Amino acid sequence: MSRRTPSVPAPDESVWLSGIRWVQAVDMQADRFERTFREWEAALLDAGLRHQFNRDDELSRSWRESQDQFEIGRQAVRGSERVAGDAGCH
Repeated sequence: MSRRTPSVPAPDESVWLSGIRWVQAVDMQADRFERTFREWEAALLDAGLRHQFNRDDELSRSWRESQDQFEIGRQAVRGSERVAGDAGCH
């Protein structure tokens, strides 16, 4: 299949704008991939730590209690933010 060359070249502005759109699209996809990769990496690290600390010894119990308290604290903060946000809606 042969491509025809246009008899009149496209204006530089439209060529540059089209190129910029492609570059921006590629940049957004790269950002998404990087974010997904970092989340996957963090999940693997967390799974590895949980496996390591799943033993029944003092260090493991201490780590689990610490993580549980951290998660409970995060949930309490999220709950209070929701309650504060709902109070402004009345």
